[in-house]
Amino acid sequence: MKESSLPSHIVLIDDDSVTNMVNKKIIYITFPTIRVTPYADAAIALRDLKHWEATDATQLPDLIFLDINMPHMDGWEFLDEFITLSEAVLQKTKIVMLTSSVDINDIAKSKTYKPVTDFLSKPLNKDNLRTVLQYQSV
Repeated sequence: MKESSLPSHIVLIDDDSVTNMVNKKIIYITFPTIRVTPYADAAIALRDLKHWEATDATQLPDLIFLDINMPHMDGWEFLDEFITLSEAVLQKTKIVMLTSSVDINDIAKSKTYKPVTDFLSKPLNKDNLRTVLQYQSV
């Protein structure tokens, strides 16, 4: 995969800090030039996205790995808020559901959100990371 086709910034949103740490390490080991920002709270991630949208769009991530089942704000609530952001954000930032759910209803529901480009079961690994990033760069 060409370095130029890689995302420059990936956001991880998962309430499990160990999962975020492992996923961040997998991304760094596989693609050390990618900046990774983990969040254990989807609402805080959304706040930062809105801040970057308003102040410095270059900080926006190219890709978000999003869990579904989280306290405070779950993945669906995050998506409902995310799709209200500007068209510029929606064009730049794509979302991959990365969850322990294998419920076909969750998979079907994820397809109703235009920014969602893929649905993966945890855990993230080098192979599915490469596949997702290759798909995102097409």
